[in-house]
Amino acid sequence: MFKSIYDLVSSQSDNLIALETPKEVKFTFQNLKKKIDESIKLLQSLSLANERIAIILPNGLGAAFSFLAVSSCAVSAPLNPNFKKEEFEFYIMDLNIKGILVEQDSKLTVVDVALEQGIKIIEVCDPDTDPTLIFSKKNFINHPPTKSFESSLTHKNNLALLLHTSGTTGKPKIVPLTHGNLCDSVENISNSLNLNSHDRGLNIMPLFHIHGIVASLLSPLSRGGTVICSKGFDALSFFHILIDLKPTFFSAVPTMHQLILDRGKRNRLSITKHSLRFLRSSSASMPEVLHKELEAFFDVPLLEAYGMTEASHQISSNTISTSSKLGSVGKIQPGKVGIFGPNNQLIDNNLLGEVVIKGKNVTNGYENNPMANEDSIINKWFKTGDQGMIDSEGFLFLKGRLKEIINKGGEKISPVEIDELITSHPDVAQAVAFSFPHSKLGEDVAVAIVLKEEKKLSQEDIKGYCLQKVVRYKVPSKIIFIDEIPKGPTGKPMRRNLASLLLGL
Repeated sequence: MFKSIYDLVSSQSDNLIALETPKEVKFTFQNLKKKIDESIKLLQSLSLANERIAIILPNGLGAAFSFLAVSSCAVSAPLNPNFKKEEFEFYIMDLNIKGILVEQDSKLTVVDVALEQGIKIIEVCDPDTDPTLIFSKKNFINHPPTKSFESSLTHKNNLALLLHTSGTTGKPKIVPLTHGNLCDSVENISNSLNLNSHDRGLNIMPLFHIHGIVASLLSPLSRGGTVICSKGFDALSFFHILIDLKPTFFSAVPTMHQLILDRGKRNRLSITKHSLRFLRSSSASMPEVLHKELEAFFDVPLLEAYGMTEASHQISSNTISTSSKLGSVGKIQPGKVGIFGPNNQLIDNNLLGEVVIKGKNVTNGYENNPMANEDSIINKWFKTGDQGMIDSEGFLFLKGRLKEIINKGGEKISPVEIDELITSHPDVAQAVAFSFPHSKLGEDVAVAIVLKEEKKLSQEDIKGYCLQKVVRYKVPSKIIFIDEIPKGPTGKPMRRNLASLLLGL
């Protein structure tokens, strides 16, 4: 196993293509290593080796290269370029950032924040064709380059990446991940997908979140494969890239897969020309009906995985070489995944409880947050906050976030179960169930629904359909038909926010 991100890149054959763009810009591993070494020298000369550097770039070649370069000698902290100034102020202070990395002549408000706080600014020239790091002229006066050089980060125990949890309540928690954490997760993913140097992974996930960084960027590179660096997810351009650049796989969240499927039905001729050998889905639960439709449409297996930031992305996954069960996120590794009962003790298979994890891929704990660590880490097991069950064959099934479980007058309802139920209706494209306050029951069930094109359903149609399949207390009392499900930056439905966004509660 690799000991660091730099080791992961530098161990590959020089002549293989590492990074490629839809405009046919190509970087061999030899080119990539040379440019990373140049970037390391710059960061060392600025006394930024081993320091925390925020990367604020749009998706693409520049973002992929910058993450690899910064992580090779410093600590990367990728941030969403769409943040407002107040958000940048919070994250830069919370993460103790010493430098920021932005596009040349960037107009982002994070530049103002850096100037106000005396933080060094590095710019990326030619991010789409020949990304090169330079020290911004804006801060030459305050931060002249030095000639002192420091050693690069190459040890597995060194920090490589800082991300915040994406929780919708309370202050976001800092998740520190080491090179060892990331490399272990990369090894797990590469093995489960049987990746090799002939693979071409299309990245459509944001590179400021763990899914894109680990599954879409680092994993293909670790096997000498190619990463196709798109500008982000665009259902319109997706099929052009699919045919022109011939990726062998891509990883996405279910909402992206749904949009790809919807668009693909208008591109049936091009589908016959694709080079995909599998699809991968993670970061949110995949409705079974969508799973079946995608496999039938592309005529390749869809591998559903389960992950979270605190686990350096992947916890479990269905694999390319073994049998799977529909609705499962794969077989667990014994001793690395378990289920806690109400007393924080491991319970037997086929019993519902909280998924807990341990292993080399799992963070040692949240940064500067002893209370959160005390709540989350019990006897070396990390509590995920997800409700699930492991069957007698070792397959893991998820039922939803514990904090999202709907408590309707004492009856516990999994919103994922309601999602699956309503999405199984032939006229429904997407459905997301959520709780809303009820004066007598405490909570009740609501659902947001996106219908398929040219289809019409009433609230009574949905309720009648549900009553045929589940007990009455699980039937949503509020049904909202909308054009698009509100989603966060990674494409996950904003389940916890839907009551306020759609019902004003």
